[in-house]
Amino acid sequence: MVATPKAPEKMISETLDQLMLNSDVGDALAHLYVLAAGPGAITPLGAVDESKIGVDFAIITPAGVEPEAYAAAYLKRLQAEKRAAGEQVLFAGLSQEVWLVPPEDWDEQAFRLRAQGRLGEHPKMVEVTMVYAAAADGRRWSGRRWLTGAQAGKVEAYVLEGEPTPLEGMGLVCAPVLRRLVGLSR
Repeated sequence: MVATPKAPEKMISETLDQLMLNSDVGDALAHLYVLAAGPGAITPLGAVDESKIGVDFAIITPAGVEPEAYAAAYLKRLQAEKRAAGEQVLFAGLSQEVWLVPPEDWDEQAFRLRAQGRLGEHPKMVEVTMVYAAAADGRRWSGRRWLTGAQAGKVEAYVLEGEPTPLEGMGLVCAPVLRRLVGLSR
């Protein structure tokens, strides 16, 4: 049995740092990093030649579009391009700035505004960078960095274990598409 190739730990750590820290208040952008092994980069036993790993970076939220739908479509297109080029995606990570009301501040006004599609008008709304990443060997990461509000500057990061769940990715609806990009079935 051939081992699943792994992206080098150093490259994953550097990429996760970039995803978590490469945003500012008001950016409203999604960032994508992909580590892909080109043809001939993976030996029959699953070892990876680091010199043949390409790093792709993209800002994938143009102004005026719904960010998550655009990101999901972009990921699907990227998956087709990588397959056509004979590349194997070893790692992919996505960060996106979102606005939310922290759980401790949810009140009747928050429920009412959400139902009206106007949650952004809540006085306790904050901006957060959400991060989700997956590797071909099954590892997954999730995190967030608070950009505004009482917790501004706080970073939370998690290594996810077990089978992926529908809620995984903390609200990023394109998390299942990102998992498929690296070859995970769910």
